[in-house]
Amino acid sequence: MQQKIKYIFTLLFCLLFTINCNQPSNLSDNTGYKTPTPPNVEFKIDSVKYRKEIFRLDTLFTKLANANAINANIIIAKNNQIIYKKSFGYAVKENKTLLTDSSLFQLASVTKVITSIGILILYEQGKLNLNELVCNIIEGFPHKTVTVKQLLTHRSGLADYTY
Repeated sequence: MQQKIKYIFTLLFCLLFTINCNQPSNLSDNTGYKTPTPPNVEFKIDSVKYRKEIFRLDTLFTKLANANAINANIIIAKNNQIIYKKSFGYAVKENKTLLTDSSLFQLASVTKVITSIGILILYEQGKLNLNELVCNIIEGFPHKTVTVKQLLTHRSGLADYTY
């Protein structure tokens, strides 16, 4: 039961960052909503055990996508095996380009947390020193005095690169 709650919490956390905030919040208009067909399970790992939950999640995501309330790529995995993978909504809404599993996203600060966790896992495993210069790790990194720790704590002095 605790594992199930953990998966649901993780999924809801990811969903929080993928819902398109520019869309109207009124989801009661379900014009054109069709009951989705059961999703294809890419690998059969625990497919019987998770079939009902996957169908319920697919129904929810499809309903949100049909209401123009979500643009997201969803992936659920267990033990490095993909259980569910599907794209919903548009990559470029103006020309109706659909999202695919290779679509790129501007995720802003969300990626900071994910990258930081990865870096701290490497540190915990003894594979990375936080006081290491980034230019020693990333070939061609132009800022010769910036350390990994400075990047993690936002104390590197780097300019905003998005503009």
